[in-house]
Amino acid sequence: MIQGRVLGVVIFLVVGCAVSRPAGGDLPQRVYSDEGLVLVRFEMGTRGKEVDISAELTVAGGRVERLTSYFFEQGEDEFWPERQAWKCRTTIRFNQSSPMDQQDVDVVVAWLDEATGQSRIEVGVNGEELSFSIGLLLEKTELVKSVEGAYIRANLLYDDEVGEIEPAEVGVKDVGDDFDFVIFCDTHTGKGHEFFNDFARKNIEQVNALEPRPAFLIINGDSVTGQGEPEHFEVLESLLEKSKVPVLLELGNHESRYKSVFGPGYNMAALANYFEAQKKINGLDKLLYSFDLGRWHFVVWPDPLRRHFWERHPHYFDWLEKDLAANKDRPTIFFQHIHSLPLGINPMTNYVNDTQVRRMLLNVLTKFGNVKYVFSGHTHITLKASMKTAREYKGIQFINLPPTFFPMRNFGEPDLGGKSSAGFTIVSIRDSKAIVNYRMLDDDLYGYPERFAQFDPRQWPLWLSDECEQGAEDGIVNGGFEEGLAGWARRFVYMEDKDPSNIRRADSETKHSGENSLYLFCRKRGYYVPGDNRMTQTLNTLCQAVKLKEGAAPVVKASYLLDGDNYTEGDQSGACIRVEGYKGSSRRMRLCYWIGTGYFKPRGLWSPWEEYLHYDITASPDKWHKVMLNVEKDYEAAVKGKKFDELGLDKLTVTLGVWNLNQHTEEDKDKPMRIGVYFDDIEVSFEAGDTDTVSAVDGQAVEAKRKDEIESRWLMGGMSSERERKSKK
Repeated sequence: MIQGRVLGVVIFLVVGCAVSRPAGGDLPQRVYSDEGLVLVRFEMGTRGKEVDISAELTVAGGRVERLTSYFFEQGEDEFWPERQAWKCRTTIRFNQSSPMDQQDVDVVVAWLDEATGQSRIEVGVNGEELSFSIGLLLEKTELVKSVEGAYIRANLLYDDEVGEIEPAEVGVKDVGDDFDFVIFCDTHTGKGHEFFNDFARKNIEQVNALEPRPAFLIINGDSVTGQGEPEHFEVLESLLEKSKVPVLLELGNHESRYKSVFGPGYNMAALANYFEAQKKINGLDKLLYSFDLGRWHFVVWPDPLRRHFWERHPHYFDWLEKDLAANKDRPTIFFQHIHSLPLGINPMTNYVNDTQVRRMLLNVLTKFGNVKYVFSGHTHITLKASMKTAREYKGIQFINLPPTFFPMRNFGEPDLGGKSSAGFTIVSIRDSKAIVNYRMLDDDLYGYPERFAQFDPRQWPLWLSDECEQGAEDGIVNGGFEEGLAGWARRFVYMEDKDPSNIRRADSETKHSGENSLYLFCRKRGYYVPGDNRMTQTLNTLCQAVKLKEGAAPVVKASYLLDGDNYTEGDQSGACIRVEGYKGSSRRMRLCYWIGTGYFKPRGLWSPWEEYLHYDITASPDKWHKVMLNVEKDYEAAVKGKKFDELGLDKLTVTLGVWNLNQHTEEDKDKPMRIGVYFDDIEVSFEAGDTDTVSAVDGQAVEAKRKDEIESRWLMGGMSSERERKSKK
């Protein structure tokens, strides 16, 4: 049954053709884009070695209409479209034993005009050549050539699942310039999930009763639970049969298998169940689409959150830019499942699209000034937090919306009205104006303001740039916090209105050598609803980058005071000085020096799995301690047979942070889970006298952190991870 579904959808997507596209010699119609061009994608990656790939493209029997690079690292990769050439480094991003799992992928797309099956593509690569005809590439699906421990891969890109639709195709009537529409987020319906199904059913009933009747209802991702199994879509279909309002779908991260792959070539089999359900619900077969209604333009963007999806579909960004340019005189609403601005809770800093994807998308959305609203879901946010985290960025109002059910992920404070929100969003279009309201199932209506606070990426630089992209100085800047937090890159952390669970400030009351110190505090979020989705807190950090010269041996110095009023020995809370070494974008060294309990995922849940070297620098509370951390000696002692110099590092990052497990399980509910730490005198030294010392706290040698002092649980809503369950057997 499932196999039949996959074949049916793949045949439709690949063989189905758009009759308006030009014929081109012996090439099938499906090969041509909606512009009448042939798209050839080149991917560069590693087979276990970091290699510089230099490539130059030539085409015989066709013309390169344009050439675009994607996922190139600034300062590490280079692109010369006028020469049809590029140079990129096939970086092993996290320097792991399994580089294929964490490799950097660089992509170039060529848009070819006047191409036929005989058109010849030649790419000179490091003195060798990848050569093929378009006809051969069509036949073979993809072609790969090994290059000095790396590779270059070529395949054709298609766009049958992309395009502008007519509203009438999905039953949306011409409603004039004044109309309403409704947004559901994260319905998570499915077989055996009656709790979610019941909320979806009640919300559909309320939408059916609205007057005036909405023009359409869109489910903004995660319409089903699980991993997009057919039985879950069948439940969704049966529920939506009751809707009196036309329904649109947007692809989220629960509509396909977590381990979905989108190759070889251009492979849509992973989304077969989604396409089949969409076809039954509204007759569409689209992932990325747009339409006009009244004076407004609408764009529905897919967000599957799957490995290398965007590297496999880079032309979506190009299509979006053309679509927005063509509708630059229309106010536009953009639907996406994954939020593009930070929300300040775990795991919604890691369980999102990569930094480069966020940057590329925001650059396109803000280019023409016509996008007025971006609506997202995914977070299962509370209504109060939704309003507090909504932001304006370059004239666009970004709103992350609550789901159709409760409980939500915990933001640490009561929701509006002292209850858990569950319901839907009503957007009222009145000519060129949009009015946004959220309606709870008990009929309470809450209005969003027209404008929100500004998002300034300079204030929160770690959202649109990675730590390795921070500007590095010759040493630590403002290590005594005399200028507040200037010079330190921070993440956005959600703050409760009362008794915040995270504090990060320059403190003038408790200091070591100057007028200020840094105070970091983190505690278990206090407000608890049974069944809420609690996640470990790790976001309260700040970092700074320092240049490394060849042969340099850095020593990190710091002073700290552990706040005795906010610390319990053995509690699931801790503080950390994290030291990481980079060569370009490759993170090659990872050391964590823990105060209190350590955590096995220092970067938080859903961050890539990386092996850290863990050390203990815990000392008595309420007293200043002097820390000396010899990075070179600690690395070489732990990684036998490897020299620090061999890492070839050009940058060191120093991160200060606090964390807690943030759980209300039976085992943990009575634990305070809080920690407060003052830091001062942060320095990176390269002095010969320092580099001869061993890592020490007040002169006492630092030892490795014991395994039983490193919390290794991955908890979500009180449930341990499969990894933890296996480790206990």
